[in-house]
Amino acid sequence: MIECRWKRLLLVILAGMLTFGGCVGKDSTDTIAGGPSVTAEEFTAQTANAAEESFAETAAADTDQVSEDGLRYEYRSKNLVMSVYCDEWDKLDKSKNGYQNATEFLQETSEYFNDIVGLTGKTEEYSEYKNVNITFLFVDSVSFTAVLSAAGDEFEAEIHLNTGYFKYGAAPVAHELTHAICPSGPSRSLKEGLPSYMQDVVAGKPAPHNYGLNVDILCATLLFAPDADEKISEVFKLTGEVRSSFDDPLYRNAAYNFAGSFAHYIIEKYGMDSYMALYSAVNPSEIYREVTGKTLEELHEDWKLHLMEYEGAMSAEEIDEAISKLFQ
Repeated sequence: MIECRWKRLLLVILAGMLTFGGCVGKDSTDTIAGGPSVTAEEFTAQTANAAEESFAETAAADTDQVSEDGLRYEYRSKNLVMSVYCDEWDKLDKSKNGYQNATEFLQETSEYFNDIVGLTGKTEEYSEYKNVNITFLFVDSVSFTAVLSAAGDEFEAEIHLNTGYFKYGAAPVAHELTHAICPSGPSRSLKEGLPSYMQDVVAGKPAPHNYGLNVDILCATLLFAPDADEKISEVFKLTGEVRSSFDDPLYRNAAYNFAGSFAHYIIEKYGMDSYMALYSAVNPSEIYREVTGKTLEELHEDWKLHLMEYEGAMSAEEIDEAISKLFQ
């Protein structure tokens, strides 16, 4: 089955990635200015407006800046502080991810933060904090995010990135930042769909679970494959519900990709405000018609017709090959 084939491939890749590289010293960098690489034409204007109302102000930095306690590299912009522990950063294998130093990585993450809060309408909310501190840590387990404080005038979060994916430039940085920035309702598929969307649109870099490939093509390959089983159809139908298939290890990858595809579809057709209303709803099924004019079942029918446009665009073997090349 297609899903199992991709799962075996990813397990093999992950098993070979969990190693550290040698030490590197601090070096210099020029600041990089930029915005999100938006692919949906109708979203371009909204993105441009968000960029104009920039939350993070790019600051000049000629060398890696070290915190007062000497433990972290930092990038500061207004009330936002992005940091990484010096000892962790210095021993990471960065030979294949393109980062020359910590400043380059941290500035890029601050730009992601700026774009995400702008696109989701949270610029004012995060501007009201006295301090927004986000620390990146590197682990041999799956990537995850922990919000430590969001009360009063302090916001603090830790983002744990898998070292293997980071080595190959495939860490889900924008994905995990979105989890930190945007608390969600109980729908797991809506909760994972928005971060997947931001990884594609804001970062434009490969990361689990579509690895930079067109998520609609991946979903079409899963859904319309001759050997697709009934479980794949069930995963599709649960997308947008509170119930989900994320806890089933055999179908978790499919659940992530369907969530990402559904997020792209809703945002590009109905707008970010509509998606955010569903994203934070206690029971989104009750408000789909109010927000979009259609029930979830009707949206599934429209979304499936959209995915049919990508049927046959890539074979499972071509997908396997494309993902494998990322980790060579």
